[in-house]
Amino acid sequence: MKSKDEIKKLGLDFNKVTINNDNSIDYNGDVDISDKNLDKIPLQFNIINGNFNCSWNKLTSLKGTPKECNVFNCSVNLLTSLSSGPQKCKEFNCSHNKIVSLEGAPKQCNNFDCTWNELTNLKGGPQKCNDFYCHNNELTSLEGAPKICNDFNCDNNKLTSLKGAPQQCNDLDCSNNELINLKGAPKECNEFYCAENKLTSLKGAPKVCNNFDCADNKLISLKYAPQKCNEFICNYNKLINLKGAPKQCNKFDCSFNKLTNLKG
Repeated sequence: MKSKDEIKKLGLDFNKVTINNDNSIDYNGDVDISDKNLDKIPLQFNIINGNFNCSWNKLTSLKGTPKECNVFNCSVNLLTSLSSGPQKCKEFNCSHNKIVSLEGAPKQCNNFDCTWNELTNLKGGPQKCNDFYCHNNELTSLEGAPKICNDFNCDNNKLTSLKGAPQQCNDLDCSNNELINLKGAPKECNEFYCAENKLTSLKGAPKVCNNFDCADNKLISLKYAPQKCNEFICNYNKLINLKGAPKQCNKFDCSFNKLTNLKG
């Protein structure tokens, strides 16, 4: 049995602890063991009736973390894998690590943040979530991305294709990649950001979109652009005319191009 001293070293209230037959620990409340210079979790947690925060340590493994909790935060560690992490949680944050695979991640959660890691694909990640953030990785493929989500952010990666992107999505940000077209994008989207890529064509762009930003690319044509939107941004391209531009738009920015006329 774990002694009170061992549990209190982590700043836990022993009155909220239940020690199970296998010596794993249930806790009625939030567990915050962040910034304690830990290289491993010294106890085996089981069910946490609250949040679990083990961020800002030197963890190389999630062994010892709970099976269930509300919000799970293991950001800013030295993790390369999500093996042994919780399988049931509302929010999961594993950002700012060295993770190369999402195998072991929960299959569903409300919010999933795996930003600032070393991922090349999203295999093993949750297939059902509200918000999914995977920007600032080494992604060359979106294989494994959720099919449906509210907000999907994959900017600042090495993507050359949107194949595998969510097909039902409210907001999608794929800016700062190496895309040359938008094949694989959802057909409808509220906000779509594809700025700072290498786009030479908008083929595959959403047909319906509220706000669309394709600034700072290599576009010479707006063919395949959404035809009705609230805001359309296409500045810093190589456009010589506006053929293919939206027919209805409240805000339209085509500055810093090579326009010789405004036809279109």
